[in-house]
Parts: sequence; structure tokens; C-alpha cells
Amino acid sequence: MLILITMFTLTVGYTVRQKFQVLSRLEVRQKLRLVGEAGVQKAIYVLLKFREKPLPFDALNQSWSRNEPAFKEIQVGDGTFSVILEPATSAGKPHASGEALQYGVMDEERKININLIKSPDVLRNLFMLAASITKDDAQGLVDSIRDWEDADDDTFPLGAESTYYQSLSPGYIPRNGKVVTLAELQWIKGMKPGIYQQILSYITLDSAGQVNLNTASRTVLAALGFLPSLCDKILAYRAGHDKVEGTADDQAFDELSTVPQVLANESYLNDNDRSNFEAVAQTGTLTLKSHFFSSRVIARVSHKIQSLRVTAVFDEKGVIKRWEESFGVS
Repeated sequence: MLILITMFTLTVGYTVRQKFQVLSRLEVRQKLRLVGEAGVQKAIYVLLKFREKPLPFDALNQSWSRNEPAFKEIQVGDGTFSVILEPATSAGKPHASGEALQYGVMDEERKININLIKSPDVLRNLFMLAASITKDDAQGLVDSIRDWEDADDDTFPLGAESTYYQSLSPGYIPRNGKVVTLAELQWIKGMKPGIYQQILSYITLDSAGQVNLNTASRTVLAALGFLPSLCDKILAYRAGHDKVEGTADDQAFDELSTVPQVLANESYLNDNDRSNFEAVAQTGTLTLKSHFFSSRVIARVSHKIQSLRVTAVFDEKGVIKRWEESFGVS
């Protein structure tokens, strides 16, 4: 009887201990969610506060874009959140190992909208530049995306329709509609994991379809069709005297029609550069205002190893359009 009672006690104790651990983890996750929500709301508040005095443009040195005091390790109860920028410089190159994080909100108009971009050439250029792949491979991805989105079974030259996807193991069918999440691109023919990771910083589903000339990276500007020499001049003008974007001396374009003249006043702008700018501007892909923004929040709770990453997309009025979260270990 003593042995049976002992075994029963140990079993009950183990079960109770397991339940307490589960409840503890759930409690931590609930706290992390509250801290993460606070981070997103802080990002929205800073943006709306800045927008109280409307400007005709959005740029990288504004308080929503670069603001370490407002977004770095902010205390909420026994937790903290940080709102970080994607690990890419304004020139489109990855941060070097050990380089300090930047804190702020990101506008989605600095990227190319996969669903709304009208020219297949822009996507092809982007894939070539961002992922360092051949023209044929980039064109294959463009054709595959177009086939993924259209409802027919007519295959573009390098694309794939339902017959291809159903032949895979396991098989599946293409969406036959607009891409809903960026992660969905990984299901498309030719989209290797390495390519997907390299293009992720330059594509979006949550913009108005135009690209902000004041915030776009070199890679995106070049994909739109700007010559390398003109990209250099645009980025140099934006960076100001210290040659670093996101600082107090940044300059911004406030009217698209005057951009060539502004650049000519700052540095020599030849006829080729001027013609190139006008050709890109005529496509209707450029803007100076951003309408959608994203915050990438890292939430932590004191003395706990769990962490939460939240990515939220919201419009210029603060309405949340997309929410993605994942738990991890700090």
C-alpha cells in the first residue's frame, strides 16, 4: 500500500508540475503579447503625432523613421519592447556583422509592391539586383508569379501552371489570384530560399503601388530603371553633407516636377540623367508621400528567455492592416 501511495503521489506531483509549467508559459506569452501590442501602438502614436503638421513629403530623417529614444528598450510593466528597422542600409546593402541596430518605423512605399507593379521588367530587374541571379532566372520568377496569379492554364514562357505544381510531392495548386502573404512566394516555381531572403527587404504587398523617391533604396531605384549615375546623385542629395541618411542634415524632394532642377543645382546633371528621370517619372511609379507603414517589434519579459516578434502593417491613419507574430528565445 505504501508503494502504491508513493507511486500515486509521484504521478500526481509530476502531472501537477507539468500543468504549472504550461500555465507559466501561457502567462509569459500573454504578457509578451501585451508588450508587443504596446510596441505597435507606440509606433502608430509616433507616426500620427508627426503627421499632425502635414508635409508634402516623407523622408528618412523624420521622427517616425529614425528615433532611438522612442523605440529602443521601452519599459512596459516588467517587460520591454524595441521597434527595429530591417537589417538593410538605405543603400540596400546588409549591415556588417556587429553593426548597431537602428530603431524606427519603416514605410512600405520604399519597396516594390508585387501585386501592383505594372511593369514585369521592374520585378525582373529587382530580382537580378537583389538576389544576384541571371536575367533568365529572374525572368523565370516573373513569369512564374504571373502564372501563379492568373486564373487560366496558359503558361508564360518560363512560368508554371497547375500541372507543374500538382506533379510535385506533395502537390498543390496555384492561388490563381493576387499574392496574399510574402511567405507564399516560397511556393512559386524557382523561388529558392536564398533568393527569397535576399529580395524580402525590397518587396511588399501593403503599399499604394508607388515608390517613395525620398526613402527607396539604391536597389529599388535601379530596379525602377534609374541609371547608376542618377541613383548616386539622388542618394547623395538625400544624405546631405554628412553623407549618412536618417540624420538631421538630410535633404528631401518636395515636388517631383522639380527633382531634375534640384539635382542640377546640387551637382552636374547631364542630359542623359535628365531624360532618364523623366522616363521613369512618366511611368507613374514615383511618389514623395508614404501611405502604409510597418513596425517590427521585439518584446521581452524580465527574467524570461522567451521573446516575441511582431510585424504589424498600418496605414497613415493608424489602422492596422496586417499582423504577424512569432515566439522565440532571447
